[in-house]
Amino acid sequence: MTSDVTSTTHVAVRDSAVVLRLRGEIDLVNHEELRASLLAARAKATHLTIDMSDLAFIDNIGGGLILGAVNELRARHARVVLVGAQPSVRRLMFLLGLQDFLAD
Repeated sequence: MTSDVTSTTHVAVRDSAVVLRLRGEIDLVNHEELRASLLAARAKATHLTIDMSDLAFIDNIGGGLILGAVNELRARHARVVLVGAQPSVRRLMFLLGLQDFLAD
């Protein structure tokens, strides 16, 4: 399922390293696409990079989905990195307590 506003794409999967690229806007209308992508990534990853450089907006539902994925992966001792977050996205990641996973 792809909306014209948001696209979540696995850019690379190598062994157990997954890069998930987020684009556009993630909100109530299209968060199921993010949920599905995160579920697939969690099943494979011991290292997950979420590239947010093309993400203009994410609401608290999308943020909660990312938080859940990070918590699950960290419980399995996987590495998680959030890269390229724009200021508004970065602010939500801080509010969710994910600042330690943000890379510049």
